[in-house]
Amino acid sequence: MSKKNEPDLLEVFVPKNKALALIGIPHSGLWLPDEAKNYLSDNDFDLERDVDTHVHELINIGKLNEAGIAVIKSNIHRTWVDLNRSRDLALLNWKSNSFGTQIVLKEPDQSLKEKYLTEYY
Repeated sequence: MSKKNEPDLLEVFVPKNKALALIGIPHSGLWLPDEAKNYLSDNDFDLERDVDTHVHELINIGKLNEAGIAVIKSNIHRTWVDLNRSRDLALLNWKSNSFGTQIVLKEPDQSLKEKYLTEYY
């Protein structure tokens, strides 16, 4: 359950019948929790250059569900937590975007890293 005015971290689309497969969409989310703003650039253009924005719109999730395919979509920004990384590398993994612009400005201490990973990974 999300906090007030925050999206759910994940959206799960379950088939009506038995699930035959699962598709994950880990990088189309743009949501950043308030605490992330303490560590990241405030330039949205630089932050969003490597996000797979709206990639979930390239597929018909309803048709996939009809065919027995479950879909999980992440709403969290991949710069904050990259769900394609192992847990120890997931938080603030993208120090610079693919154009070389630094987007992670500082790192949280180890106790905060653990808190954030527990909450968002």
